[in-house]
Amino acid sequence: MARKLILFFILLLSQFQLFATHIVGGELYYRYNGNNIYQINLTVYRDCYNGVPPFDNPAFIGIWDANNTLITYLNLPIIASDTIPPIINSPCFIPPVDVCYEFARYSGTITLPPRPGGYQLGYQRCCRNQTINNIVNPLNVGITAYATIPGSPAVNSNPVFTQLPPPFICAGLDFVFDHSAIDQQGDSLVYEICNPYDGADQNIPILDQNTINSYAPPFQNVIFQPPYNLSNLLGGVPLTINPQTGLLTATPNTIGQFVIGVCVNEYRNGVLLSKTRRDYQLNVEPCPTLVVAALQTPVLTCGSNSVQFTNNSFGAISYNWNFGDPTTLADTSLQVNPAYTYPDTGTYNVTLIAYSIFNPACADTTVGEVTLLPAYQAGFSYNLNPCSFSVTFDDTSNTASGATSQWSWNFSDGSPLVNTTDPTHTFPGPGTYNVILQVQSARGCRKTISQTIIIPPKIAAIASNGQAGCAGECNGQSTVNVTNGNGPLIYLWNDPAAQTSATATGLCAGTYTVTITDSTGCITTTTSVITNPLPLAATISATDAYCNGLCIGSATINLTGGTTPYTINWNDPQSQTGAVATGLCPGWYTATVTDDNNCSYTDSVEVLFSSFIPPLDATISSDTIFDGETVILNAVATGNFTYSWTPVAGLSNPAIQNPVVTPDENTTWYVTITDSNGCSNIDSVSLVIKQVLCEEPELFIPNAFTPNGDQNNDVLYVRGNTIKELLFRVYDRWGEKVFETTDPKKGWDGKYKDKLATPAVYVYYLEITCFGNEKFFKKGNVTLIR
Repeated sequence: MARKLILFFILLLSQFQLFATHIVGGELYYRYNGNNIYQINLTVYRDCYNGVPPFDNPAFIGIWDANNTLITYLNLPIIASDTIPPIINSPCFIPPVDVCYEFARYSGTITLPPRPGGYQLGYQRCCRNQTINNIVNPLNVGITAYATIPGSPAVNSNPVFTQLPPPFICAGLDFVFDHSAIDQQGDSLVYEICNPYDGADQNIPILDQNTINSYAPPFQNVIFQPPYNLSNLLGGVPLTINPQTGLLTATPNTIGQFVIGVCVNEYRNGVLLSKTRRDYQLNVEPCPTLVVAALQTPVLTCGSNSVQFTNNSFGAISYNWNFGDPTTLADTSLQVNPAYTYPDTGTYNVTLIAYSIFNPACADTTVGEVTLLPAYQAGFSYNLNPCSFSVTFDDTSNTASGATSQWSWNFSDGSPLVNTTDPTHTFPGPGTYNVILQVQSARGCRKTISQTIIIPPKIAAIASNGQAGCAGECNGQSTVNVTNGNGPLIYLWNDPAAQTSATATGLCAGTYTVTITDSTGCITTTTSVITNPLPLAATISATDAYCNGLCIGSATINLTGGTTPYTINWNDPQSQTGAVATGLCPGWYTATVTDDNNCSYTDSVEVLFSSFIPPLDATISSDTIFDGETVILNAVATGNFTYSWTPVAGLSNPAIQNPVVTPDENTTWYVTITDSNGCSNIDSVSLVIKQVLCEEPELFIPNAFTPNGDQNNDVLYVRGNTIKELLFRVYDRWGEKVFETTDPKKGWDGKYKDKLATPAVYVYYLEITCFGNEKFFKKGNVTLIR
């Protein structure tokens, strides 16, 4: 089993290596040696940084006729292989370390007799790198190195590219590469950017003699991933080739891996003989420089001719500055961050050369601009509006360094910045505000100024509310209080008299507006509400002198309206002054009320004798009982009463609402209730004594019961209405007591010690004391049935 698993993983690994990413490109050449013998040369490029499988050895070349029929194949051995060196033709750039390309050259000969239409030659291999940017699904896309041999009678060798392709080019830099070819016969060569061919896939990544015809011509172009196409293979300045010289140029701006195709077309006497295609993966890499010269520019000064320069270069060990002063040759410095004072305002060009710390032969140069302008002064004035919180501002900044072109007003009150020249701004309220103005001239000079502005409060007024005396009178008044106004003040009320003083008098109920104008013309208004009290009114009521003829009546007056406090005077003998007059005999009584505004009101009420009879209902807990039983008498009445029950014999308390009694004969009781005013009522209740029978069938016990849980005869009870006391015991046939109770409401449920008793005949003993103290005894049998 272990050997089978090892074999499985070996096969899986080998299959993975076949189609793992590695193939970079290739081209196919042939040279005619005479006598129909051709030397076939193949060059294949491999990624030795990301790739896994090695070069094929041998490589199988398919040979088809012009009708795409396989004629034969040729397997070529590797004759040479090496790494393509990463060359940058500049001492200042650092080549990337994550790029490695290898090439392998294959060669072999084959005899191919002349054939109409000639021959098609192709080498196919999968797969390309998954990280390629410009084609669709690169992990399942292979290459086809392709060449054609013309038909008879032409004798030809196809062109050969003179240089190996570069493994990478630098992003953002101009790329120039001599992609020319040489031709053995000296035929005319024309160069073009062309489509690379697809070839092989993950199903058959490598071809041999058995699979050589699996991907026969015509071969398919690779599919470009939008937005890439033949006109945009790399991004940035497009890749182009001079059709006469083969000079390849581009300025790529996207870092990544890109598949390109370069074709050379061979013409003889104006007739196309062959097309040789180089399929290649070009890496666009970031190429850092050893040194970068950088200074912080442009520099703009306003009012000063001295400039402190900031050196932002990196990778440098020394510097050479030229400050561009045409009046002297001494305007240079070797310092890192030098300062220089120019003779006058104007514009100067500053040159900085930075020398690499790693390679003194590498230097970078940058040029910056310095502009010196006259001094620029910011300023503003303002005008307060005395009647509001608005202020009009006026920009007074000078224009020596150019007209002011940008404004930024910050009013420090939480409002948005304002970018106009002379704004009018309304502040949220009175207070002290720090107004900040930032200005910039058309030539770039900036200045900031701030001023403290005090916004005074606006004129304000509050008028007092008032009240006329009695309802309907016009004797109210109101006084207005003014703050923040500049005197003298002018008042104008909108009452019928158009009063002009701070206090308006003789006002009826209503709302009044007063307008106040100060000496600066600022106006404010306020309102006053004059109210009339509601008319003084009252409701008067009396309670009767009740049933006993005493002078215990009362009269009550409830007041509304008017103005509190009230003064109340009754015309009773005591001249009472409260809202309630008490101790009144039957008769008429008058109350006179005066409020705080001396408004008055009078009303009368009559106190009567009462004929009130309090409701009463006498009840008994049971109107028929056995001798010796107890009952409860009850006087049903609502209120506070005294109670009197007769006859009193046997009553627990004849002076309470519900006495208890144990009668020995038929009786009728009478109850009288009396309230605190002497009003009373009487009612009665009767009781009948039944004869007590302390014998069967009045006393009964069944001879069988069925405790099976069906709620029917499940419990053995002793039945009887005359039972006062009871002793009930049950024994099994061996004389063991299985149940006992003294509670007539408790019976035997057929269990003994919480277990179901066995169905059988049981013996019981019963002893009963009835009402009237008569005794009853019995023994017997009872059957438990389940």
